[in-house]
Formats: sequence, C-alpha cells, structure tokens
Amino acid sequence: MKTPVGATVRFQKTDWHVVGIVKDFIYESPYSPVKPAIITGPGGMLAHQWVNLRLNPAAQLDKNLMTLEAIFKKIDPGYPFTYSFADDTYEARFAREKQIGILTTTFTGLAIFISCMGIFGLAAFSAQQRVKEIGVRKVLGASVPSIVGMLTADFVKLAIIAFLIAAPIGWYIMDQWLTDFEYRVQIGPGVFLIASCSTRLIVTSTVVWHSVRAALMDPVRSLASE
Repeated sequence: MKTPVGATVRFQKTDWHVVGIVKDFIYESPYSPVKPAIITGPGGMLAHQWVNLRLNPAAQLDKNLMTLEAIFKKIDPGYPFTYSFADDTYEARFAREKQIGILTTTFTGLAIFISCMGIFGLAAFSAQQRVKEIGVRKVLGASVPSIVGMLTADFVKLAIIAFLIAAPIGWYIMDQWLTDFEYRVQIGPGVFLIASCSTRLIVTSTVVWHSVRAALMDPVRSLASE
C-alpha cells in the first residue's frame, strides 16, 4: 500500500480508517525488532485495557493523581486504580545500559587518573635523568619551548603507539556490544579522532609541568658537577 493514509484496513472483523502513520518507536525490548502496532482512539479495540492521559503540568503530581482516582472511582468503584508513567516505563527498558554507562564512566575516570599519576611521576624521573643534557642544550642556545617540546614529544609518541594498539581493540569490543541492538549507531572515525586528540592533550598537560620546570633550570647548577 503506497498511500495508507485515508485508506480503510480490515482487522479483527472491523474496518479501521487510517488517519496517520508514525515512525518506529521502541515500546518493548530494545534488543528485538519493533513489531507492527496499531494505535486507536477512544472506543478502539484497546480502549478497555488502559487510558493514556496527559497531566496538567501546572498542578502538583499528587493533586493530579487524586483527581484522576476520584473520577475513576465514580466510573468503576470496584476496580483498583493503578497507574504508570510513560517516561518511567520507557527509561526502565534502558536501565541496564544506563548502569553500564555509569560503571564505564567511573572506571574510565579512575583509569585516566591513575595513568596521569604514573605519567606525572615518569616525567619527573625522565626530566631528572636528562638534567645535564638540558643544561648543555641551553648553553648551546636551545630555547625553553624547544626543550619543552623535546621532553614532551617522547611521551606523546608513546601515547600515539598505545592509541594505535588500543583503537582496534576498542572498536571490536564496541562493535560486538552494539550487535545486540536491533537499532544501533555506527562507529565512525570521528570517535577515534576525538579519543586520539584527547589522549595527546591529557599526556601533554600532565608532562608539561615537569618539562617547563626542567627547561627553566639554571644550566650552571645542572653542569656544576661536570
């Protein structure tokens, strides 16, 4: 059917008039394809199961619920008044993914912090080991930016090598995780470009303090023992 809007469809021995079409939306599990659905108005075949209402945002939630319960009791006093919120129901379907996201963010932050502490200490050790080399370079006319760049470049190279090793592994893990979803995003190169730039920025920011400190040191002090 090319133009279903305005057509009449027969379903369960009833003729239904199609007034509109909506895009697929997840109303069951996000891991399975969206099943065909029919949304009917008052008096439809599903009207006896639930009622979809939009609450007054200007009034308090408790007041809205009390008003609805009072109306419901007048219509059917023998039936229990139960309710649920669409946003809570929808959010519950992705509760597992939200927990995974929180755990991943937490442990990623811890890993970055521990790595920065290690790089910070390694930068201090490297600068201390190259004090005399830095002094000689300054005597020969090397500028502070060139010395800082020299000390920082070694760590940036290591970070790039580590990224080249970790990127394919990370892509494989993310791709395997996304295969469980029927509707999923594609992992583009932009994700890895941002990760690469962030890695170099973090490494540079961590190392630069010791690099600048070593570059500003008086060469006379570093070469005094020679």
